Amino acid sequence: MMRSKQLNIMPVKRLMLVGCIALLAVGVVVTTHKITSLSDRLTSSQSKLVWYMLSLSNEYDALLTMLKRYQGGESSFDHVAVQH
Repeated sequence: MMRSKQLNIMPVKRLMLVGCIALLAVGVVVTTHKITSLSDRLTSSQSKLVWYMLSLSNEYDALLTMLKRYQGGESSFDHVAVQH
């Protein structure tokens, strides 16, 4: 009698264990997907930010060069450009 009860309980425990493992596996996959998506978004944002910073740096360097040439008398600007 006791042996038959143990045999009936084992498949239920095994099924519960498989169910828990399946839930954990799904959770890991979903979390990994979220982390990957976030990483992709951050990477693309960082690359855009780096591109903008490099562009601004290049524009700043060009402006300084033109200003030095203007102050040295090597080039001329119109009145509106000098104000800006």
